[in-house]
Amino acid sequence: MARPTQESRNLPGARQENPAGVRPSGIVPAEPQWLDIAFLYGERDEPLRTEISPLLQLLEPDRPWMRVKYHSVEGLGEYGLGQLIDKADVFLLVISNDFLALALKEADLFRHIMDNHRTGKALAVAFAPGGSLAGESIFKDAVVLQRGQGGSFSGAVREVLAPLLEEVLEKKQALENSWHEARAINAVESYWAFLGQHPRSRHSLEARKYLDELTEKELWARARQQHNVQGYFDYLSNAPLQEKRFEAALKISEIEDDEEKNWAEARNSDDTGLYFRYRAFFPEGKHRQEDEEALGRKLSEPGSLEGSGGGMLESNFLLYLACQRLGRDELFSLLSYLSYGARLRNLREGLERKARQRVANFVLYPLLILSIGLLFLPQMKAPAILEGGIRYLFWALLLILLVYRIAAVYLHFWRDFHMLAQADVVLKRGLPLLKAAYINNEHEVARKILARLHQVEQAMEQLGARSAMSYLLADRFTEPLIKEGYQYAA
Repeated sequence: MARPTQESRNLPGARQENPAGVRPSGIVPAEPQWLDIAFLYGERDEPLRTEISPLLQLLEPDRPWMRVKYHSVEGLGEYGLGQLIDKADVFLLVISNDFLALALKEADLFRHIMDNHRTGKALAVAFAPGGSLAGESIFKDAVVLQRGQGGSFSGAVREVLAPLLEEVLEKKQALENSWHEARAINAVESYWAFLGQHPRSRHSLEARKYLDELTEKELWARARQQHNVQGYFDYLSNAPLQEKRFEAALKISEIEDDEEKNWAEARNSDDTGLYFRYRAFFPEGKHRQEDEEALGRKLSEPGSLEGSGGGMLESNFLLYLACQRLGRDELFSLLSYLSYGARLRNLREGLERKARQRVANFVLYPLLILSIGLLFLPQMKAPAILEGGIRYLFWALLLILLVYRIAAVYLHFWRDFHMLAQADVVLKRGLPLLKAAYINNEHEVARKILARLHQVEQAMEQLGARSAMSYLLADRFTEPLIKEGYQYAA
């Protein structure tokens, strides 16, 4: 009996030579591989298992790498069959009517086996005692072995199955060698090469994991080295894991909000728009007088507003990209949201000034009350009931109550400042992330950031609505924006 062709076996994929050629020097090949073979049958198919297992044992002396294990589908159960799918290299299936009925109950798992067969992750071989499989069967793509002229599977096992097992072992050894080389080199290029050669192997998920980790580190290292908005934006756009996305957004915010950088760009470009930008972002800036003089000079010149915008400068790099890439409606939405963010930043600064003033007032008022008390207390006579030890107890309790309320007031203030500091972090990280999300067409990310900004606005409005008296009477403190143990801000 001639060895069947690939088409007659329904075996997906063909042997591929290593496109990399010679293995890099210094890399030891992977250890010799075993072939894990799972023989699946129904409990009623025990006679068929008894018939086939001796034929498989005849192959083992010349093939010591075979590891055949016999499993009844009923005995394995759903969990055991699921575990087996991830481990076995070859599935030998006894396709009787009873087995097909069992396969219908666990159809998803058996479809997984056949998916692995079609993608080359595993080999599925069907022993069909009743002849060829029905076209609608989920096992129709498996390699089918039928009885020979003598009514035995011996010829099919010897002439079809044995060469198939050797081919699977060879492919597995090549796969493991490639994986061993990729892990030994442990570089982005090695994992890309492995995935190009074995895109859907059993190591593909792990290779993508290592590839993502290395790509993440390289992009972040490059961004830190460049230390400019473009580098951090490239990280936000291309990093697969985005582990440093908040730190990258904060770095962008720090660069965009750097007063000296904004002033240097305005002065060097002599652009009217950038002078106004400096005036808007830094109303109390150290270069306010110089900015005023430059604007007076520019606005007296004809055509001074032509060509305003500043181009792709560090202070407005993302906004410039947005103007270049976004459509009219999207750009309008983004500018509206950025104006909303600027309003929140002004609101936060106003609340912080108000909170500092309240702290100063609450320092002054207790001192004033204490001075008045020390002045008039010696002239006051205590009631007769408060004479002796009871009088001292009364004053002690009064002092304890006063200290408690003062401590509670200052704890209120501390919680307010803590919330405002968290709001500052959210705004500094969230607004650059919002720009990056719009530029990269990530509308779901933009929606989440806007929801977070709205939450910040509500918290600050509640804080602004509190009266000074509420600090003396209320015991409910300001809730933090970022829960303890969470490092995210937007």
